[in-house]
Amino acid sequence: ARYCAAMRPAPWTPPPLEQRQLRAWSQRVQALKDIRQQEENRLEALTIGGMDEVMQHVRQHIAWLSTEIDKLESDINDHIDRHPRLKHDADLLTTIPGVGMTTAA
Repeated sequence: ARYCAAMRPAPWTPPPLEQRQLRAWSQRVQALKDIRQQEENRLEALTIGGMDEVMQHVRQHIAWLSTEIDKLESDINDHIDRHPRLKHDADLLTTIPGVGMTTAA
């Protein structure tokens, strides 16, 4: 209380809607990538036992996950392009060596 009385910090405001949407989409992409990695690990484990039918199902799931990830990443790029502030921030971040659009988003 004394800190607030002495320093008068600015009140907290939530991030803009477009930034919250970007964060939600980025988290969703990461979740799908995690699931895809789990399935790839599962596929590798199945190769030992000759489980061809199950392996085919897992391969189909991996393909579907990859397609969804690609769609979401495209949606993220479109979202960034539609919002000048996000586009400006992404453009600045990607000038740093080693920082790509995935990190910038």
